[in-house]
Amino acid sequence: MRPARVPDGVARFLTTPRLEVLLVATVWVAILLPQIAASLSVTKGFEPITEAPVASTPAVAAITTAANALAVLVCAAVVLVRLRTVALRRVPVLVALLAPWVIAAVQLAVLGRPPGAAALVFPAVAAAFWVLRPGPGAVRTVGYLTGLTALVSLALGAFVPSAGRYPAQEAGLGKVIGPAGVLAGVMPSGNNLGLLLVVGLPTVLTIRRVSVRWTALGAVLLALAWTDSRTSWVAAVVVVLLLAALAWTRWPAVVAALGLGGLAAGGIILPFITTEPTAFTNRASYWIPTLAAWREHPLTGFGADYFKRLAKTAENLGGHAFQAHNEWVQLLITGGLLLTATVLVLLGIAAVRAVRLAADGTWWGAGWLAALLTVSILEVPFGFVDRTMFLAVVLVPLCLLICADPVGGRSRTVAGEGTSRLPDPAAARTGGRRG
Repeated sequence: MRPARVPDGVARFLTTPRLEVLLVATVWVAILLPQIAASLSVTKGFEPITEAPVASTPAVAAITTAANALAVLVCAAVVLVRLRTVALRRVPVLVALLAPWVIAAVQLAVLGRPPGAAALVFPAVAAAFWVLRPGPGAVRTVGYLTGLTALVSLALGAFVPSAGRYPAQEAGLGKVIGPAGVLAGVMPSGNNLGLLLVVGLPTVLTIRRVSVRWTALGAVLLALAWTDSRTSWVAAVVVVLLLAALAWTRWPAVVAALGLGGLAAGGIILPFITTEPTAFTNRASYWIPTLAAWREHPLTGFGADYFKRLAKTAENLGGHAFQAHNEWVQLLITGGLLLTATVLVLLGIAAVRAVRLAADGTWWGAGWLAALLTVSILEVPFGFVDRTMFLAVVLVPLCLLICADPVGGRSRTVAGEGTSRLPDPAAARTGGRRG
């Protein structure tokens, strides 16, 4: 069946180079606007998962529904217009993108607990970027929006403390908070904000205009420091070290491959070899019982809502376990080996693309994936029918990385134009412009 025809004026607008920027901005606003609205409606603070969640105000609920609908409708429009231009050889990329979502969604449906309408955002965004094959302008847009998110978060923390930060006390989390509290900004917690900013950090470095790039980078680093998110601090150091190594080595592909492979292996192996429950600021106390529970259903796990259901039992892990605090443990307990295998394939494709880009001198992909894999050791950035607040810096860059169309061994849209690599000091000295 042929795709439905849309008005010529709309089609012309939707096929301009500005569409990729529009799509990234729309997804970003749709995902983070409800978070900002929720931040302004309640006072920030830690609430155990065992307690009833604070109900959203009617205004926040309406904004969330409208934002989700906006994201899905805009993505559907992009798919409608561009679907006829997609080559069949690109279908496996879409299958790899959607396979984890299909497994997670179908599993919940089979268990009689189907995901809500918000779960449609993931496949809609993935399909839209797949048909669009966005270029380097989309990567820079993610960088601009990461910097803007840091600035908005800093403003909330400075001028609206109840909305932007945790109070100056121990928030039941076992770590000391300074007199200025912990910056949460547009996100529910400091760890959430730190995760979002550090995963988006490599894209900030692709911004062309020097003054804007340094302003955005300064805002991100200042906000990261205020979040008190030590996992994000470590991830930032890892990104800097990897990018420095790529800048100075004669074998960038080898360095990128070894670095990314080491981070992935470490994140997978660490929970299995950790035996002391207090290790890694008590995160092992979640890993050990969660892996024990996973062994009861190793192939399929228990569903994406495992921790919500666990909170209603006596084995609620102290009321702090909103998630497994390790991406791979989370995948195993929620979707078993089946879901974990599909995610490994997806991230494997992303790693191959990132290594190839690094060999061509474009480093943002390796930096982004390094940040993602590092935070995945102690946090859970990647969700499919949940964790939607991170899709702007997880799913969007992932799509930008793997949906570019390879031409002659190089990426036609993201790497071929050379505009998404980090600033080249030698080019600056000779007056050249390098993206």
